[in-house]
Amino acid sequence: MKDILQKQELLNLRVNPELIGLTSLQLQKDFASFSLEVFPNSEIPESWPLLFESVRPIIAELAKEDRHKLVQLFYRIDLSESLLAKSLSRNPLALAIDEITVMLIFREWKKVKFRVEHSLKNNDRIENDGSDGNQP
Repeated sequence: MKDILQKQELLNLRVNPELIGLTSLQLQKDFASFSLEVFPNSEIPESWPLLFESVRPIIAELAKEDRHKLVQLFYRIDLSESLLAKSLSRNPLALAIDEITVMLIFREWKKVKFRVEHSLKNNDRIENDGSDGNQP
Protein backbone atom coordinates (compact mmCIF):
# COMPACT_ATOMS: atom_id res chain seq x y z
CA MET A 1 0.00 0.00 0.00
CA LYS A 2 1.38 3.41 -0.89
CA ASP A 3 2.30 5.94 1.78
CA ILE A 4 0.40 8.94 0.42
CA LEU A 5 -3.25 8.75 -0.46
CA GLN A 6 -5.37 11.42 -2.01
CA LYS A 7 -8.36 12.67 -0.05
CA GLN A 8 -10.89 10.69 -2.10
CA GLU A 9 -8.85 7.50 -1.74
CA LEU A 10 -8.92 7.86 2.03
CA LEU A 11 -12.63 8.58 2.09
CA ASN A 12 -13.28 5.50 -0.06
CA LEU A 13 -11.01 3.21 1.98
CA ARG A 14 -13.16 0.38 3.33
CA VAL A 15 -12.24 -0.16 6.95
CA ASN A 16 -13.92 -1.64 9.96
CA PRO A 17 -15.54 1.30 11.85
CA GLU A 18 -13.80 0.06 15.00
CA LEU A 19 -10.42 0.73 13.35
CA ILE A 20 -11.56 4.22 12.42
CA GLY A 21 -12.53 4.76 16.06
CA LEU A 22 -9.13 3.49 17.23
CA THR A 23 -7.43 5.75 14.68
CA SER A 24 -9.45 8.67 16.04
CA LEU A 25 -8.31 7.87 19.57
CA GLN A 26 -4.67 7.66 18.45
CA LEU A 27 -4.97 11.04 16.71
CA GLN A 28 -6.58 12.48 19.82
CA LYS A 29 -3.70 11.20 21.96
CA ASP A 30 -0.99 12.53 19.64
CA PHE A 31 -2.64 15.90 19.14
CA ALA A 32 -3.21 16.24 22.90
CA SER A 33 0.55 16.06 23.44
CA PHE A 34 0.62 19.48 21.71
CA SER A 35 -2.43 20.79 23.58
CA LEU A 36 -4.54 20.43 20.45
CA GLU A 37 -8.13 19.29 20.93
CA VAL A 38 -9.34 17.25 17.98
CA PHE A 39 -12.78 16.26 19.19
CA PRO A 40 -14.09 19.07 21.40
CA ASN A 41 -17.49 17.42 21.91
CA SER A 42 -15.84 14.14 22.90
CA GLU A 43 -17.60 12.46 19.99
CA ILE A 44 -15.17 10.07 18.32
CA PRO A 45 -15.79 9.88 14.55
CA GLU A 46 -16.43 6.45 13.13
CA SER A 47 -16.17 7.36 9.45
CA TRP A 48 -13.35 8.76 7.37
CA PRO A 49 -15.30 11.87 6.27
CA LEU A 50 -16.13 12.82 9.87
CA LEU A 51 -12.55 12.17 10.98
CA PHE A 52 -11.19 14.21 8.08
CA GLU A 53 -13.55 17.10 8.87
CA SER A 54 -12.50 17.00 12.54
CA VAL A 55 -8.76 17.08 11.83
CA ARG A 56 -8.60 19.41 8.80
CA PRO A 57 -9.37 22.71 10.63
CA ILE A 58 -6.54 22.07 13.09
CA ILE A 59 -4.11 21.34 10.27
CA ALA A 60 -5.28 24.48 8.45
CA GLU A 61 -4.64 26.61 11.51
CA LEU A 62 -1.21 25.10 12.08
CA ALA A 63 -0.24 25.45 8.40
CA LYS A 64 -1.15 29.12 8.47
CA GLU A 65 -0.01 30.12 11.95
CA ASP A 66 2.35 27.61 13.57
CA ARG A 67 4.34 25.56 11.08
CA HIS A 68 6.87 24.65 13.75
CA LYS A 69 4.14 22.87 15.74
CA LEU A 70 2.98 21.17 12.54
CA VAL A 71 6.51 19.88 11.94
CA GLN A 72 6.66 18.62 15.53
CA LEU A 73 3.31 16.89 15.05
CA PHE A 74 4.71 15.18 11.95
CA TYR A 75 7.65 13.93 13.99
CA ARG A 76 5.32 12.72 16.72
CA ILE A 77 3.20 10.79 14.22
CA ASP A 78 6.33 9.46 12.50
CA LEU A 79 6.09 11.29 9.20
CA SER A 80 9.04 13.02 7.63
CA GLU A 81 9.36 16.77 7.50
CA SER A 82 10.25 16.43 3.81
CA LEU A 83 6.73 15.11 3.07
CA LEU A 84 5.30 18.20 4.74
CA ALA A 85 7.63 20.54 2.88
CA LYS A 86 6.93 18.82 -0.45
CA SER A 87 3.18 19.08 0.03
CA LEU A 88 3.33 22.74 1.03
CA SER A 89 5.64 23.67 -1.85
CA ARG A 90 3.80 22.02 -4.73
CA ASN A 91 0.17 22.68 -3.86
CA PRO A 92 -2.02 25.70 -3.22
CA LEU A 93 -2.45 25.93 0.55
CA ALA A 94 -6.00 24.51 0.61
CA LEU A 95 -4.93 21.41 -1.33
CA ALA A 96 -1.79 21.05 0.78
CA ILE A 97 -3.92 21.13 3.93
CA ASP A 98 -6.12 18.36 2.52
CA GLU A 99 -3.07 16.28 1.59
CA ILE A 100 -1.40 16.82 4.97
CA THR A 101 -4.60 15.88 6.79
CA VAL A 102 -4.87 12.68 4.77
CA MET A 103 -1.19 11.85 5.42
CA LEU A 104 -1.65 12.22 9.18
CA ILE A 105 -4.84 10.19 9.32
CA PHE A 106 -3.49 7.47 7.05
CA ARG A 107 -0.24 7.15 9.02
CA GLU A 108 -2.15 6.86 12.29
CA TRP A 109 -4.44 4.25 10.72
CA LYS A 110 -1.45 2.22 9.55
CA LYS A 111 0.00 2.25 13.09
CA VAL A 112 -3.32 1.21 14.61
CA LYS A 113 -3.86 -1.50 11.99
CA PHE A 114 -0.38 -2.93 12.61
CA ARG A 115 -0.90 -2.89 16.37
CA VAL A 116 -4.29 -4.65 16.10
CA GLU A 117 -2.99 -7.26 13.64
CA HIS A 118 0.08 -7.91 15.80
CA SER A 119 -2.08 -8.22 18.90
CA LEU A 120 -4.39 -10.69 17.15
CA LYS A 121 -1.42 -12.80 16.01
CA ASN A 122 -0.05 -12.90 19.55
CA ASN A 123 -3.47 -13.84 20.94
CA ASP A 124 -3.81 -16.63 18.35
CA ARG A 125 -0.36 -17.92 19.26
CA ILE A 126 -1.20 -17.95 22.96
CA GLU A 127 -4.52 -19.72 22.35
CA ASN A 128 -3.00 -22.30 19.98
CA ASP A 129 0.18 -23.25 21.78
CA GLY A 130 0.25 -21.38 25.07
CA SER A 131 3.25 -19.36 23.87
CA ASP A 132 3.37 -15.62 24.32
CA GLY A 133 5.91 -15.25 21.53
CA ASN A 134 8.65 -14.19 23.93
CA GLN A 135 9.94 -17.64 24.82
CA PRO A 136 11.91 -19.92 22.49
